[in-house]
Amino acid sequence: METVKIVTEQTLVMFLLIATGYVLFRSKKITLAGSRDMASLMVTIVIPAVIINSFSSPYSPQKAKALVLCILLSALLLAVSLIVSHLFFRGHAIDDFASGFSNPGFFGIPLVQAAFGSEAVFYITPFIVGINVLQFTYGVRLMAKEKSPDWKQFARNPIFLSAVIGVLLFFLPIELPGAISSPLNYVANLNAPLAMIVMGVYLAQTDFRSLFTSPRLYGVCASRLLLIPLLSLLAFSLIPAGYEIRSALLIAAACPVGANVAVYAQLNGGDYAYAVKTVVLSTLFCILTLPVVLTISQFIWV
Repeated sequence: METVKIVTEQTLVMFLLIATGYVLFRSKKITLAGSRDMASLMVTIVIPAVIINSFSSPYSPQKAKALVLCILLSALLLAVSLIVSHLFFRGHAIDDFASGFSNPGFFGIPLVQAAFGSEAVFYITPFIVGINVLQFTYGVRLMAKEKSPDWKQFARNPIFLSAVIGVLLFFLPIELPGAISSPLNYVANLNAPLAMIVMGVYLAQTDFRSLFTSPRLYGVCASRLLLIPLLSLLAFSLIPAGYEIRSALLIAAACPVGANVAVYAQLNGGDYAYAVKTVVLSTLFCILTLPVVLTISQFIWV
C-alpha cells in the first residue's frame, strides 16, 4: 500500500501545481503564448532529458530483459486501449483519440518517479514512444483521413530521438561526463512543475458549466480512467512481471487524456475547445481514479 500512498500524495501535489498554473493565467502572469512555449519546452527538451536519464545506468542482462518485457507489455496495453476506444467511440474521432491515448509524459513520469525513483522511467519509455508513434500514424488517420504521416518529421521527434539515444547509451559502454549529466538532471527536474502549470493554464481556459454538463465527456473519462486501466490491470495479473514494472506501466495506462488530442484537433480543423475539455476533465478526475485503480491492483496482484 506504500505505492498507493506515495502516488496519492503526489497527485495532490500535482493538483496544487495545476492550481498554480490556473491562478497565474487568470492573473495574467502567464499568457496563452507563454503556456504554449512552456509546452514546447516540455516536449523538445524536458521529457527527452528525463528519458535519457532513465537509461543512463550500467548495462545488465536483467535490465535488458526488463526492457524487452516492457516493450511487449506496452504493446499489449496500447492494443487494449485502442480497441476499447474504437469499440465505444467509432465515428467520433476526438473521443476515440482521447480515450485511446493517455498522458504518460506530462502526468505519468512525475508519478512513476515519485513512487519508484527516476530509473523507473526506463519501464514506461516504450509506452511513451509507442504512444507517439501511434498518434503520428493511427491518430493522423483518425483525425484527418485524407492525410498520411510524414515519417521524416517523425524521425526528428525529440521524444523518439531521446529514446534512441537512451537505448544506445544503455547498450554501449558509454558513460556521460558530469558536464552533460548534471545539466540533464537539472532540466529533467523541471518536468513535474512545468507540466502541471501548463495543465492549469488549460483548465483556466475552460468553461466550467459546459465541462460538467456533457455526457460525452463523462463517457470518455470513464473509458480512459477506469475501463481501460482495469482491463489492463486484469491482463497484467495473468503475466509474470515484477511489481515495479507492472505498477509503473499501470500508472502510465491510467493517466488522463493526452494533451495532443487538442493539438491534432486544432491542426485538422476539429473541435479544439471540446478536445481541451477531455484533457481538463479527465485530469481533474484522475486525481481520484488513479489511487483507486492502484489500490485495486494491490488486492489483485498481492
